[in-house]
Amino acid sequence: MHTGDIGHLDDEGYLYFFDRAADVIETGGRKVSTLHVENALYEHPGVRDACVVGLPDAERGQKVAAAIVLAREATAGDVMHSLTTRLAAHEIPTALLVDDFLPRGLIGKTLKREVRRWFADGDGEEARRTRRTRRTW
Repeated sequence: MHTGDIGHLDDEGYLYFFDRAADVIETGGRKVSTLHVENALYEHPGVRDACVVGLPDAERGQKVAAAIVLAREATAGDVMHSLTTRLAAHEIPTALLVDDFLPRGLIGKTLKREVRRWFADGDGEEARRTRRTRRTW
């Protein structure tokens, strides 16, 4: 059966889920699990929502990018600093976008293709207004 999931069995027969094959980021010859980076982001009390995607990078193949929703008291700098103790250097996002919401589909899943489009559109005020008009709930 092919599910598109990547994982491994340990010596005792336990299955460990790594990520969806389509979501794995390959950067500089290393594989990065978007779920692992998202979990590290969620460990920060100021992160209300998070989505991690891979973006094209001329040098490394892909780079790690994160879109987050912050609680009022949190700053992006605090979040990024906290990741240095939770993630390996190649797993830390090199692109960060902070917004008031993340796009979601009908069943509530974050729409990673929309988040990728946000990064492709840039981070100017015009892109922010465009994102809000594309909000999917």
